[in-house]
Order: sequence, then C-alpha cells, then structure tokens
Amino acid sequence: MRAVAGAVLVGALIAIVIDGMLNGLSFAVMLRWAGAAVIGLLLLAMIGVAVHALRGAGSAQRRGERLAADDVGLMPRRPPDDD
Repeated sequence: MRAVAGAVLVGALIAIVIDGMLNGLSFAVMLRWAGAAVIGLLLLAMIGVAVHALRGAGSAQRRGERLAADDVGLMPRRPPDDD
C-alpha cells in the first residue's frame, strides 16, 4: 500500500505542477488534485481490503473451515437468558 500511495501522491504532485504551468497555480488547483489523490487512495484501499478478504476466504475454504453457519459470526454468542 505504501508504494501505491507514493505513486498516487507523486502523480498528484506532477499533475499540480503541469496544471499550474498551463492554467496558473492557485490554491483551487492544488485542492482539486489533492482531493483527487485522497479519493484515489480511498478507492485503492477499498480494493486492497476486498482482495485480501477474498484471498482469506478462499484459503479458509481450501482448509475446510466453515465460513457461514448459525454459530459463525463477528460477535461471540451470548449465553441464553435464564428468564
């Protein structure tokens, strides 16, 4: 992720310089490209998380682990109430 983030940020910096040379450097130009870089980083992070989750699910399935059932969840099961 660091290498991808570095590449996106360097690309945004190059875009700021080129856009600034062509249209004049302003704060709005810098904000536009910085915003595009942040959105790009968020999208790449979401894709990375999804790929990592799919790989983990695939490897768990190959090991024969159950991935979905009544007793499989994000939170531990609560003991039944004794009412």
